[in-house]
Amino acid sequence: MTPDSVVRLDSNGSTLSDVKPTKEAIMHLQILNARPDLNVVCHVHGVSIVAASAMLEPGESSLPPVCPGFVYYAYPLPMLEFMVPGSAALAASAAETMLSRGRLAVLLQNHGLIAAGPDWQTAVNVAEEVDEAASVFVLSQGKAKGIDDDKIRAIRGPWVRRRGYE
Repeated sequence: MTPDSVVRLDSNGSTLSDVKPTKEAIMHLQILNARPDLNVVCHVHGVSIVAASAMLEPGESSLPPVCPGFVYYAYPLPMLEFMVPGSAALAASAAETMLSRGRLAVLLQNHGLIAAGPDWQTAVNVAEEVDEAASVFVLSQGKAKGIDDDKIRAIRGPWVRRRGYE
């Protein structure tokens, strides 16, 4: 991926670059319009992410807390039930799910991940941390021991305080 391959759109969905947007552009725009604190939305189809999403059940917390970086950036990670890629239903559901204050990611069953952030680095970090946790989950065949709740609070505390989500 290079800077020239990134699609840039204005808030109305008009293309600001020579790169044609994908059918998921409406999903990105709806998330950005719903969350003015976010400036970047990336959508990835990593093999481990898709594999984990095919093993898990949709809900408010899908992927167990198996890695500190994942806990810090994206836990608990909700997962939406499978919806047709590019559909209005998926765009609306993803935007609604991302409304939760501080949420930076949502897993899409049998599809991939939406990761977001105030900047490119944060959005990519979120995606990388979810990918790592998904890899651990898949490689352990869903048997990896999760991090204890008291440790989760210790890991998430600085993140929550730094972003003012207390």
